[in-house]
Amino acid sequence: MDANPLENTIREMAERGVEAIRGRQAESIRRMEAELAAEVEAFQTRTANATQARIEQALARLENRASLERKKHKLTQLESFVGSVVDEAMRSIRVSPQYIPFLVDAVREAVGNVAAGATVGLAKEDLGLVPQIKAAMKEAGLDREIRFEEDATIGLGGCLVRDMKGGRIFNATLDRIFYRKRAQIRRAVGQIVEKVG
Repeated sequence: MDANPLENTIREMAERGVEAIRGRQAESIRRMEAELAAEVEAFQTRTANATQARIEQALARLENRASLERKKHKLTQLESFVGSVVDEAMRSIRVSPQYIPFLVDAVREAVGNVAAGATVGLAKEDLGLVPQIKAAMKEAGLDREIRFEEDATIGLGGCLVRDMKGGRIFNATLDRIFYRKRAQIRRAVGQIVEKVG
């Protein structure tokens, strides 16, 4: 018996077995590569989506912050403008024709509530109005002891009347009036500014 055919048959069978194993191995490698490629692609997609979501979230935050900053800037400008308009208006009250009657009435009313004497504090610029105020007091029949003095705390105008005996203070300064009406005045000026544009 010839060993060659047996050897050849075994060799052929071994080669077919090796080829089958190589084929299964190649198929397994292809399947693993396909699975790996799918996992890599899914990971890249998830990463890209997550990155895009973070970018969009960051952009939305930046847009919101920018919008808030624009609104804040606009409000700051409006507040500054309203403040300057109100300050200018308050400073111009002293030159208004109604200022002297206001001051005379404020002193007369405060002194009318005082039983004995009073000290009337006036801004330096208003000390020249003392003769008019005294004449109005005399006309109103208020013959109390009244002392007039400069009061450096009065900035915008008006008067500060101190009851010498009772210790009360009547504050009719424009500073105080403005402080009490400040929100209302600013709101009114702001509404006018918004209407004008």
